[in-house]
Parts: sequence; C-alpha cells; structure tokens
Amino acid sequence: MLHRQIDVAGRWTDKGLGWNFEATPRGPVFYHFGRNAGIFKSFALGDPARQIGIVVSTNAASGNLLYPRVVRAATGLDLLAFDV
Repeated sequence: MLHRQIDVAGRWTDKGLGWNFEATPRGPVFYHFGRNAGIFKSFALGDPARQIGIVVSTNAASGNLLYPRVVRAATGLDLLAFDV
C-alpha cells in the first residue's frame, strides 16, 4: 500500500495503492484526498519519518480551501498537492 505501484511521467507525485507520495524537505509523506457528492471533502496525511498523521474532514463544498490551512498549521508542511 505504501510502496510506489505506478510511474506517472512528468508528475511530482508517485502513486501507491490508494495513496499519493510526495517528497518534502522533511522526507517523504503519503496522502489521500476525496469528496462525496461534491460537498464532503477530506484529506489524510501520514509522515512516517516523524510518525505523525492527520485527517481533516469537512462538510462544505469549499472544504478544499480549509484543509490545506489546517494541515500546514498542524504539520508545518506546504505540499504541492495543495496547488492542484
């Protein structure tokens, strides 16, 4: 699940089984985001090096504007995934 399964040419992220991987200055992290009915938006992040993780769930169509701020404040990480 947490090992690269496919190569995506020209992308800054690798793909595992249900997870994306991104290199950060603090080491690699894995994350997943999703939505239900275009309203409920969520983001999960794991940082194996620091042994921390966070899950943010929202019930707003603009929740994708909120969870980057929460993750940045909690972890200090500014992910490229937030720019998509």
